[in-house]
Amino acid sequence: MNSANYVAEFISEDTWTEPRELEEEIQLAPAKLSKSPLEVQDPLEEINLGIEDDPRPTFISGLLDQSIREELIALLQEFKDCFSWHYHEIKGCLSRPN
Repeated sequence: MNSANYVAEFISEDTWTEPRELEEEIQLAPAKLSKSPLEVQDPLEEINLGIEDDPRPTFISGLLDQSIREELIALLQEFKDCFSWHYHEIKGCLSRPN
């Protein structure tokens, strides 16, 4: 449980002033959204961790710095045997009965 500190300021009646009204410009939402969807995620770059006959595609961010991109690809290549691309590769999963 987080503890919270609360501070109260007591003001005498002779120093009280009415709160000022703040002027705020309100902008309404457009009546219609534009037809083109907004990009809400990084552009993706496909990386093949397999071979041409047995591709093992995965995706990384297209916004990575070149040095980080190269390190990430090397890491994925080093541990590519930890991923499953086919159902039969998942240990502990039995084939479904017909």
